[in-house]
Amino acid sequence: MGFQKIGRIGLFEGRMICVLDGLGGFFFDEHALQSMRDGRTIGTVGRSRSGRAVNMHLNGRLF
Repeated sequence: MGFQKIGRIGLFEGRMICVLDGLGGFFFDEHALQSMRDGRTIGTVGRSRSGRAVNMHLNGRLF
């Protein structure tokens, strides 16, 4: 299975953020994924089996 580009990762006000195409912007707080819009927790983040990527659980979907 290959990787598919679904967004961008960058820094915003000293924090690492993730912008997913069609879903919006998020930031990481430990293992929680929080909305940049209102700061509420909307998902979780964990290391992949290979250790070379991260898995994000968001709205019942795995990215």
